[in-house]
Amino acid sequence: MTKAASTATTSFMNKSAGSGTYLATIAPGQGYAYEYSAAAGIANQKAIVYMADFRAADATTGSDALVKISDISTNTGTANLAAYADTPTISRTNYNTKTNDDYRGLLQHSGRTADVNLTLTSASPAKTITQSDDGGYMNEQETLMSTWDIDGNPQNQTPVSFNGKIRVAYWCTDYTYNINITNSSGLPNVYTLYGSRTSGAFINYKIGTVTNRHVDKGNGIVINDASAYTLHTMVQPSNNLPLSLDFAAQ
Repeated sequence: MTKAASTATTSFMNKSAGSGTYLATIAPGQGYAYEYSAAAGIANQKAIVYMADFRAADATTGSDALVKISDISTNTGTANLAAYADTPTISRTNYNTKTNDDYRGLLQHSGRTADVNLTLTSASPAKTITQSDDGGYMNEQETLMSTWDIDGNPQNQTPVSFNGKIRVAYWCTDYTYNINITNSSGLPNVYTLYGSRTSGAFINYKIGTVTNRHVDKGNGIVINDASAYTLHTMVQPSNNLPLSLDFAAQ
């Protein structure tokens, strides 16, 4: 699954999957169901990992339009996905393999942009941003609730647990950082490091038009030595978290 997620991440960040473009016309107030795994189905203990870039435009004016995107995972017991997608409440999540596994949720917290303006000094020559775990951004992970509403928000129900442990839902999150570093440390060089704070993880990042994928061993790697640039990262499911962006003068 990790390899599949990394491959899908690289494809998404490279924007190289032009042959996979899919167009649909949706009437105002209506929906459209697209079965992306209907052909072969999913084998037991397997998972589909995919990335998609969704864009919506008004068919009359060509201006941006607002759509809500919901991802549905279901078993063969759901015969009409279009009707199921329109129901106001989502079924119980799969907290063990003996129950129905219909569930749905929106990627509410993806595609975020952050302006990072920081100053490195002789007293503080390094600064850190944590990604996707405690100490990271708000709403990167949420307690998995037993039911959700049609907008992808957890309802006021009992959190899902398995073997006495509360289950947590991780978002697959992508970030764009507009980085501007002021070096007042007296040291000649400034470096950006990206890596895992644990035993290691896949690091996916894009600077300019080049996408990089690297297996980090837990020490972080230097990804740039510029003081001003744009960094695009993708934190995929099944990664070892948290990840760390470090800015250091040397």
